[in-house]
Amino acid sequence: MYVKYPVSEDDVLITQALFERSPRPQNLQAENQVLRALGRQLTQPPLVILKHLVEIALDLCQAGTAEVSLIEATQDGGEVFRWVALAGAYEEYEGGTVERDFSPCGVCLRRGKPQLFFEPGRYFADLQQVKPAVVETLVVPLMLEERALGTIWIVSHEISRQFDEEDLRVMTSVADFTAAALYSAQARQSAVELSHREQAARAQAEAASRIKDEFLAILSHELRSPLTPILVGAQLLRSRKFDAKTDRLLEMIEHSAKLQTQLIQDLLDVSSIIQGKLSLNVKPVNLVSVIENALLMIRLEAQAKTIQIQTFLNSAQFQIQGDSNRLQQVVLNLLSNAVKFTPETGQITLKLEYFDCWARIMVQDTGIGISPDFLPYVFKRLSQESSSTTRKFGGLGLGLAIVKYLTEAHGGYVQVESPKENLGGHCCMNTEKW
Repeated sequence: MYVKYPVSEDDVLITQALFERSPRPQNLQAENQVLRALGRQLTQPPLVILKHLVEIALDLCQAGTAEVSLIEATQDGGEVFRWVALAGAYEEYEGGTVERDFSPCGVCLRRGKPQLFFEPGRYFADLQQVKPAVVETLVVPLMLEERALGTIWIVSHEISRQFDEEDLRVMTSVADFTAAALYSAQARQSAVELSHREQAARAQAEAASRIKDEFLAILSHELRSPLTPILVGAQLLRSRKFDAKTDRLLEMIEHSAKLQTQLIQDLLDVSSIIQGKLSLNVKPVNLVSVIENALLMIRLEAQAKTIQIQTFLNSAQFQIQGDSNRLQQVVLNLLSNAVKFTPETGQITLKLEYFDCWARIMVQDTGIGISPDFLPYVFKRLSQESSSTTRKFGGLGLGLAIVKYLTEAHGGYVQVESPKENLGGHCCMNTEKW
């Protein structure tokens, strides 16, 4: 029966009694056993762990009720304590809430240390509704790196069961374990959420890349169709006799159409590479013939810039197993890249060398070189060193990406070196002879 005169917070607080009462005997063995057993279950969901903890607290302290209350924000910006795990007489109240600012849990966190209450229902109206009545309750803060998570508390429903210093020690130990369990659960949850976000971002990026590649493939096919009659028409007209000015214009049309056709073919090749549809027609190949054919195709571009191409070809009759058209494409892309970035009157050197089991094709130029920062990305598709480079020299950044793929498809590798900017560079294609 609660008295009717006004009761204050201090009237229901009897924390000092914990240290004045004779403590019950310690049972460290039982305490350690249950906590070790619980430690092996820390991978379970947080609520399952908390349920085990309140059951342990109930048993170790021989209480009538044990509970974990966690702070929870409300929609109006306030905070409440949610009774997330209960064991004992109050189990039916699990999931309920009380106001943070007017509850034993709130007093405990505000004072920053464990608190013992006697008949707290005399002061806290919410506790007048629970049955059986609270005779004593020991409330211990749950702290994580100086941040309050909530409280863990035990309740006595009988005047004969009074909590003491040993109960305080046990509950402090259980509170520390509870905070560690919550931290572990939060860390696991954060890791899972981070993994899900990374997977979603990766899937989104892959989908965007797939859409882009599909678009490029469609665009390439659409662009190639009108270019074919332009190129054929220019070639037919050039077979007739016109004045020098008209011949020059027709040559420019044919040359430009070929360049656009090559760009489109590069796009189609990259699309086939990405989709795993690019195949090789493998047979014995003479690399000297491959190189000479590529040189014929690049001759006009080099002459237009007065660039001299020196060749050092080992004429030994070695052959490799490969696709002659694709190998010619590799050499042509290397030469085209060198011509593009070499200024007028510059020089390009092409060497073919044989080693024990390898053949090496090296293209060296006196061009603008490559900055050290860009070297790791030089074989990445659609890569350009800078926007100014794209505007000045043109291209899509596909040539060397195709070189890398085709070389590796032949069992070889490709490497590029540049001493520094404006001092040229060289690119080597290495492939097995047989």
